[in-house]
Amino acid sequence: MSGYMADKPDDPLLIVPGGQIDRKMISGTITRAQREDLQQWSCLCQLASIGALEHPISSAPGGDPPDRVWTIGDRSWGVELTELTIQEFRSGLARVRSVSRVVQRLIDEEPDRFVHLQERVVSVGDSNASASHFTTRNFSLVAEQIRDAVAEDRGCLQDNFDGIPPGDDGLPREIPYTHGRYGDIGGLVVAVDRGALGSSPTVVAGASFQLLASEVRDRLVERLKDKDRPGNDIVILTTGLPDSNGYTCPLDKWLFDMVFQHNLGSSLKLDHISGVLMHNWGTPFIGQIYRRPDADLPWSPPPGP
Repeated sequence: MSGYMADKPDDPLLIVPGGQIDRKMISGTITRAQREDLQQWSCLCQLASIGALEHPISSAPGGDPPDRVWTIGDRSWGVELTELTIQEFRSGLARVRSVSRVVQRLIDEEPDRFVHLQERVVSVGDSNASASHFTTRNFSLVAEQIRDAVAEDRGCLQDNFDGIPPGDDGLPREIPYTHGRYGDIGGLVVAVDRGALGSSPTVVAGASFQLLASEVRDRLVERLKDKDRPGNDIVILTTGLPDSNGYTCPLDKWLFDMVFQHNLGSSLKLDHISGVLMHNWGTPFIGQIYRRPDADLPWSPPPGP
């Protein structure tokens, strides 16, 4: 949802009532170089898929800066790779993610104790991550409390809808919500719902938050100003990039949408960078947020999301 605050009518507000903030995309850990490869090849593939990329194009390590050097024929560009993530704006999200990962490990260590969680998903959420409601640093203690709570089989949220006679409009008249709810544990809301058929017990982190366009614009400008150095001709700015443990944050897509919906790159003034592309990793969403008028760049025409 989007809107405006009464005292900031010119500053669009994004309201995310709740969503998954952690998704395992790659097994094991990945190095910085591997993350950069994932980032640049995802970007290049999306440019090629919409016919906006000149090719053949080669990529080689740069001098950091730049991170990579792209070459087409006798033309070369220094390419700097960076990212933007919701966690930069809402530190509470990182804490929720950390607890959920510990809970997952604890459950995996005792499979016989959690047989009832087969084909179910344990959600660990902060109802107000924007205000950093969950502030404890003792992740292990809170995770152990959640593990012990979900060891009791209370069914799952979907069970609340089973067997309830519908009203005239086809919807249940009253939902008891006696299944799948474990309440507030250490400042986090815990619930269990149905998962995919044949799946093992899965723990996901979730949160709600609010975000102002001015916050995103200021961080975007700050990030690109920091990268505006000699040798950096192109900057690739990525949302949703897997972290070093292989997890992505699905809510990062909201940052991508906000930048283009409100044209947050329109105020950019850069000295060395000729072009900036922003893309959401692993998806078709890619767009140009800055291009110097006389710039010779490897993509044409300018892509848009």
